[in-house]
Amino acid sequence: MIKINQLNIYMKNTYTKLIQWHKAHTDRMRKLLGISQYSSLWISFAKGLFIGIIITLLLSGCTTVKKTNIISEERKQELGAIGNMLGCMFAPNSPECKQLRKDSEATQDELNKEFDEIK
Repeated sequence: MIKINQLNIYMKNTYTKLIQWHKAHTDRMRKLLGISQYSSLWISFAKGLFIGIIITLLLSGCTTVKKTNIISEERKQELGAIGNMLGCMFAPNSPECKQLRKDSEATQDELNKEFDEIK
């Protein structure tokens, strides 16, 4: 038990010394370059952003994208019809809606004729 406590104390002291050294080194470099603390924060932010972008590009370059057709052609037609319907709800006097009404009336007339023939 005593050895674990001694190890914890040693690690804490070492960590504290490392932090103190890092703070002093950062301050020395900042003064050497003649920049303010605010400028050094912005430089650190830009550096982190740049490194993040590079890592993202490197990792995304390792992947292969398989192109798949997630939506079938039938489903695309259904979605187009839904879009047309919604468009006509909000703009009923548009030329597209007038054309759709004419097409719908023609189709309805054909269906009525076929139904009458069956009777």
